[in-house]
Amino acid sequence: MPDFEINNNNSLTLRTIYDLLTEKKAEEFFIPSYQRGYRWNAQQVNLLLQDIWEFARRKISRDLKENEFYCLQPIVVKPQLVEGKEKWEVIDGQQRLTTIKLIVRYLFTALRTTIREEYNREEFIISYDTRTASESFLNDIATLFDQEGEREKNVDFHYMSRAYQAIQTWFSKKDREDCRDFISVLLAKEDIKNPVKIIWYEVRDGSNSYDIFTRLNIGKIKLTDAELIKALFLKRWEKQGDPVLFYPKQLQVASDWDRIERSLQNDAFWNFIYNGGHNKTYSSRIEYIFDLMSGWNREKEDNYTFYHFNALFEESQKKNESAPNIEQLWANVSAYFLRFDEWFRDRELYHLVGYLVATKVAVPDVMAVKTGYEQLEFLNKTEFKLALRNEISNRLGLTALQLKGLGYKSKQILNVLLLFNIQTLLDSVKSNARYPFDLHKSQHWDIEHIRSQTERSLTNDDEWRDWIIDTLEYFTGKPESEDQLAGLDEMGLSDETQQVLVMLFNERTAQRFQKDVLLRCFEFFRKLFKEDVEGDGNSIANLALLDSYTNRSYQNAFYPLKRRRIQENERNGIFTPICTRNVFLKAYSKKLADVMSWNKVDGEDYLNEIVRVLNGYLK
Repeated sequence: MPDFEINNNNSLTLRTIYDLLTEKKAEEFFIPSYQRGYRWNAQQVNLLLQDIWEFARRKISRDLKENEFYCLQPIVVKPQLVEGKEKWEVIDGQQRLTTIKLIVRYLFTALRTTIREEYNREEFIISYDTRTASESFLNDIATLFDQEGEREKNVDFHYMSRAYQAIQTWFSKKDREDCRDFISVLLAKEDIKNPVKIIWYEVRDGSNSYDIFTRLNIGKIKLTDAELIKALFLKRWEKQGDPVLFYPKQLQVASDWDRIERSLQNDAFWNFIYNGGHNKTYSSRIEYIFDLMSGWNREKEDNYTFYHFNALFEESQKKNESAPNIEQLWANVSAYFLRFDEWFRDRELYHLVGYLVATKVAVPDVMAVKTGYEQLEFLNKTEFKLALRNEISNRLGLTALQLKGLGYKSKQILNVLLLFNIQTLLDSVKSNARYPFDLHKSQHWDIEHIRSQTERSLTNDDEWRDWIIDTLEYFTGKPESEDQLAGLDEMGLSDETQQVLVMLFNERTAQRFQKDVLLRCFEFFRKLFKEDVEGDGNSIANLALLDSYTNRSYQNAFYPLKRRRIQENERNGIFTPICTRNVFLKAYSKKLADVMSWNKVDGEDYLNEIVRVLNGYLK
């Protein structure tokens, strides 16, 4: 959670750059001593110029929506009395604010006019708490930027000069009319279509400025959309009605907000509904709900979700001719979340929705099953479950024959085995067990061979060493740290098996492996465990879900060694998917002839069970 909380004493608005140009008295900003100086480079300046220019071109060509505007990142300010003058302390956004001033300075110099002449306004002023000379240099930048003796006197002067030079170079490719087009968009008024705006966040809750600055700048953590949206819900509106009635509504929003965030911080809930498809790190997970509601994706601009909600607030305010209907706006958010909460609590919905999300289906697409999101509310729960099953079936798109033909490299194999595990749990109507999607994602469950892929030999000393250690521990029951040969003849093993184990023990302690000896040992155990039997080792009949760590460690292990690892995991409380556990318990084998090997008949029984369990999803 952030180090400071947005509350109803703070103010959040969208202001045009024109708003910062005052008619009589210039708006004054000061940069406190705890901040470093101006440091933007030419690339950052050029990116800002290019973005605004492309926006200006689209405006001139009438390619913008009526309410569309270009928005800069937030500027966080706090009102302060400095030497008897009212100024804005800039807590965050110094670089953007200074760059805007440099652009304005250059354009009016290039056009040989002034803001007073063109707009009857005064340019905003930026002063510095400890670097007082920087204010004068910034104001005279047009004449000082190319004077080496001046620009190198101070590190602020150096970077300001470089930025101004970059602005000059960028505009050198434009004509006078282009410059006027640019400034007309940059300084457009609020009542003129498509202005340039900034997210103006005003701190008035008594928070310590340095604490806020630290929160925003350590690791470059910026105000998130969630924080900005929270400010919309909790800000004081000019015509919000009776404060006695309005304040409890805001308290309810704050209480509901915390409740939703706590629910989403539960990893079981979060991983049930979030599949990482947004490729975004959420410090406040409630922001994911807002992103879903706004239709945000990676192609959208920064703060797109905030702009979406700000537009909803403005629309509501116009409709009410006063303050926006906070109660209704929040009810929409709450209802959106409560749908997920209902899915999570219903065991069948949890598994059906969870499967789709885990297989990278976007949540809006889950909502759009059957007749579309706008009609989802008219489906009763039974109909929705049926719609989800149909969606899974359509996405799977397999017949029984096609399923039986799946192999290790098939794109559908992971989804089929995941669904097999999930439906097996759903078929256990007397059980309350749930598939843990949080563990499925955090442990990176993947496809593993049940019987070893014997055509793939061990390739390096590390693999051989692991195989030797596992094999010796399996037969002797003793860890590597003990004398594994002590009492070997009392373990009931055949003479040949004992001889091979002695060979392995000697190889383990040798300075250098004898590969021909290891290959003979490997071949011996391969035949002992009947893994030399011909068959398609990459068939679905020989595949199961296994976590990535065990998979990497045991991809060349023989069936009984893998079985031992599964048993160890069970004893240690480590999650194993129910169907993987059943495979190594031979629960699907109709004839339990040999628990130490996985043969063709075992595979056929296992495959038949997969087809039976998934029959309802097959074409």
